[in-house]
Amino acid sequence: MTSSDSDNPTDEADIKPGADLSGMNFTDTDLSGVDLYNSDLSDARLLNADLSGANLTNANLAGADLSAASLSEATLSGANISDANLTGTDLSSADLTDTDLSSAYLLDADLTGASLSGACVTDAQLADAQFEYTIPHDEDVSPRDIIPQAVLSGADLSTADLSGADLSNSALTHADLSNASLRNASLRDADLSDTNLSGASLRDVDFSGADLSGVDLTLASAIDADFSGADLTNADLSNADLFDPRLTDVSGADLTNTDLRMANLSNTSLIQADLSDSDLSSTDLTDADLRDANLAGANLTDADLSSGSRPLTKTDLSGADLTGATLTQANLTGASVSDADITDAQLTDARFEYTIPQDEAILPHNIIPQTILSGGNLSDAYLREADLADARLSNASLQGADLIRANLSGANLSSADLSNANLNQADFSGSSLTDADFTHTDLIDADLSEANLSRANLSNADLNRTNLSDVDLSDASLKKADLSQTNLSGANLTDADLPGTNLSNADLSGASLNKTDLSDIDFTNTTVWISSGGKKCIASKQLLAEKGAIVDMK
Repeated sequence: MTSSDSDNPTDEADIKPGADLSGMNFTDTDLSGVDLYNSDLSDARLLNADLSGANLTNANLAGADLSAASLSEATLSGANISDANLTGTDLSSADLTDTDLSSAYLLDADLTGASLSGACVTDAQLADAQFEYTIPHDEDVSPRDIIPQAVLSGADLSTADLSGADLSNSALTHADLSNASLRNASLRDADLSDTNLSGASLRDVDFSGADLSGVDLTLASAIDADFSGADLTNADLSNADLFDPRLTDVSGADLTNTDLRMANLSNTSLIQADLSDSDLSSTDLTDADLRDANLAGANLTDADLSSGSRPLTKTDLSGADLTGATLTQANLTGASVSDADITDAQLTDARFEYTIPQDEAILPHNIIPQTILSGGNLSDAYLREADLADARLSNASLQGADLIRANLSGANLSSADLSNANLNQADFSGSSLTDADFTHTDLIDADLSEANLSRANLSNADLNRTNLSDVDLSDASLKKADLSQTNLSGANLTDADLPGTNLSNADLSGASLNKTDLSDIDFTNTTVWISSGGKKCIASKQLLAEKGAIVDMK
């Protein structure tokens, strides 16, 4: 043992296992390799001391000053280092298993390759601590010389200050980091499976590529954190705040079966993220980017997927998989759902339309665009009473969907597939339905007034009591359709295909039947106006009269 302190009364014989060295001064002392097993070094001064390779198992170092000391490769398992000053201390490759580091100061400490499994680091200050080994570019280092990353599995780091710490590739499984501060820390590629991060401050943290499966992030603040490529399977992010105007990045993350209830994910980038079977109920997803995300089986009840208050942004669900997802009471105002798969989704009372508040003066360019579902697969979706006014649904599949009393006025459904859908009492007034497929569809009591149904296929559709006034049905197919008691006044049926159609008790007053084949049609008690003049009109009159129509010449 050597020391630069001539006043140090301790001689080499006193340095032994179980020694009482409390309060002693070992500043600048060389204690490398010494055996101080179970010794008492509480409140000792060990500034700049060399304890590398020393055996300090079960030693008491509570309140000791170890600033700038070297403890590299030292064994400190089970030691009490609470309230100690370890500022700038070298703890690289040290064994700190089950060590008590509560309230210790570890600012700028080097913990590269240290093992802290089971360690208690409650209230410890670890700002700018270093845990990762980096190979210098100018050194020739062989693989066997590379120091492993920090092992903190099961460590109690609750309320610890790890701001700016580099924990890349570290093992933190089952660690307790509740209410800890990790601002600007790097946890890239770290193993944080089943770790407790509830209430933690995680602003600007790099979680890219990290294993966060089963992690508890409830009430955590992860503003501007980077979760790209992270595995968040079975994670709990309920009530977490991930909001950031510059987009928090969760792109490609695995969030399967994750609890995200009431989390703030507004403006978050979730491109290609796997959110299948996750709970997103009451979650704020305004202006989020969910392009090509997997939301199959996810619960989005009462979630806000609207385009928020900013007119130039929108929640992007284009290409997303929403099969079987629950979107009950979800707000999809202005969202883009083009080419999304919403097969078997539940959209009860979902909202899709932006309404201008009566008490606000909003310029036209501030109005949020309507929902975009173009090309989306909404087969068998439950959209009863949904407000889809002015929605863009061209080429969408709504086969077998439940749209009872839904509002689709002014919507674009050109080339959409609505076959076998239930559209009872739905409002399609003024909608574009060109080339749409309504075969075997229930349109009883629906309102299609002034809609464009040219070239639409309504074969075998039930249009009983449907309002088709002033509708364009030119070149449409209505084979074997039930149009009994239907209002077709002013309708354009030019070149329409009507064989086997039931038009009994229908109102065709003012309708255009030019070039329409009227054979094999039931016109019983149908009201028809025919313009006077010409043998063709007379022949039509005679034919209609023979079929029981009430013909009024105009």
